[in-house]
Amino acid sequence: MKKHEKAEAKAKTAVIYARQSYGSEALSLSIEQQIIRCSAWCEQHDVEIKGVFKDFNTSSELYEDSEEGRKACEADLGWQRWLKRSREWEGRKAFRKGLAEAFSTLAKQHIDFFVVDEVTRFYRNPWTTAQLDIHCILKLQEAETSLVTVSDGHINDLSSSVDIAMRRALQAFETEALMQKAENSKKNRRANINRGIVFSNAFGIDWKNKKICFNSEKIEAVKYVFSSVISGKTYGEILFNLNSRFKHMADGKCFYESSIYNIVKNPIYSGFKRLDDGRYIKVQNLSNSAPVSFIEWEKANAIVKDKKEKSGKQKYNVKDKDSRNFLPFSGLLKCGNCGRKLVIGKDKGGLFYHCKEVQLTKNKLCSPSWIRLSWDQDEDDFYLTFQPLFLLTIQKMMIDLMKIKNANEEKNNLQVELNNLKNRLKNITSAYSDGNIEEDIFHSSVEALKAKIIEKQNELVKASAIADEDKEAELQKFRILMDQLQYAETRLDDDDYARLVRETFRELIVFEDRIKVVLFDGNSFEIPRILVDKRGKKKLPSCKAETFLEEGRMYFRIVFEGEKSETLVKSDFFSIETR
Repeated sequence: MKKHEKAEAKAKTAVIYARQSYGSEALSLSIEQQIIRCSAWCEQHDVEIKGVFKDFNTSSELYEDSEEGRKACEADLGWQRWLKRSREWEGRKAFRKGLAEAFSTLAKQHIDFFVVDEVTRFYRNPWTTAQLDIHCILKLQEAETSLVTVSDGHINDLSSSVDIAMRRALQAFETEALMQKAENSKKNRRANINRGIVFSNAFGIDWKNKKICFNSEKIEAVKYVFSSVISGKTYGEILFNLNSRFKHMADGKCFYESSIYNIVKNPIYSGFKRLDDGRYIKVQNLSNSAPVSFIEWEKANAIVKDKKEKSGKQKYNVKDKDSRNFLPFSGLLKCGNCGRKLVIGKDKGGLFYHCKEVQLTKNKLCSPSWIRLSWDQDEDDFYLTFQPLFLLTIQKMMIDLMKIKNANEEKNNLQVELNNLKNRLKNITSAYSDGNIEEDIFHSSVEALKAKIIEKQNELVKASAIADEDKEAELQKFRILMDQLQYAETRLDDDDYARLVRETFRELIVFEDRIKVVLFDGNSFEIPRILVDKRGKKKLPSCKAETFLEEGRMYFRIVFEGEKSETLVKSDFFSIETR
């Protein structure tokens, strides 16, 4: 944008007009995005906003809902011809009330700028001989108001006479391009359905109230995906259960791994929308509460991202299986010789983990990493050895939760920081308009400030979501789990166990005589593998948890069976020992 244009925009007035399309495009939730972008333009150019006008679920081919608009519509023979040929949708018959209110404001007071995200949000001529575009431009000319299209940063003062021939040519080109875009969209949609990578109609529009609503049946599949990802279940197990319970809901033949990604990455399920510039905003027109919290959505996405970085996309056989094994340590167990991830195997004695290098390269040095999941009648003994260590994770979670009890204060601090950044952006823009800053310095400074503003806005969204969470209820869940871990001798349920495994351990490295355990905080220690018979059968030592006071502070002590007493790890709130 040129300097003189910015100088002209300074200290002037504007109205913002935003329109959400009729039909399936209403799912785009674009009203909020348009207003944010238009408001940002006004703020950057120091333009005072005199009104924001909106039309939900309506077409760009319609006149404004006013006496003048209806008369112009009746006199527009080209428009009437189009109406007769168009589908008899309710949205095609209604006039635009928001546009009428915007034009009324222009007539009552002088407004310098009519700001839209792009021109098609203002008008789109439905027929080559229709006059809607001319009508809208003349309304702005009469009010001596310039048209601003934020998407391309263009300010049109509309001072020259309207070149109808040129406008018709542009309209024909635009119509052809839109038709091609619609056709491409249909092809992509069909291809996506065939690949099973979309999950349609889990949310939609309540046309009567113009609100986003969630499909009560399909949203159960969404909840299952989020809870399963967070709890640490493998994609294979998630897909097996999805296709067992919800296969009839899938868009394609069944759910695939890409279906999980498609569901998890969509912030609408947490009640938020991601803008093109990376910012998150809360959706205001929800008819019922979002199925997952923003914190859960963020956590699930972090887990999916971490899995992709570590192992990439995996293929899973989800057909023709009656059940799947519970394997929460898959991907965490590694060979002490080569470092390769151990894989699951099965024999008459049950399940075991082993290094595939033994079969692939006949490397006998990897054989000792072979370890069985059960060595007595109790199938949970391998899992019970590590279960008391979950206390460390739960204690950390409780500490983190207590820290964010003052989330409202954090919100206020972030809001102050955000306002300061916006003021800095406004000051730099003013200095540039006055010719006090070089153009290259201005652009680099603006880009850096915009990035910081987006970062702070997302932090503010997260802080607001945390402030709205029921932290006391979450704390109570942790207290119940702590009691179970300290006093129960049975394993936690699958979901809790799998989730806590992923939160507690980075990796477990299996050697012939020991296992090296690496915890979430980087601390590590080793526990012995105990020989129990002449055939080389080995088991892990028993483990128990207890609490104790030291210098007036409460600690957790995790004690493994050992030949001598020693402290393996000592942290701020726990110790790991052998006795």
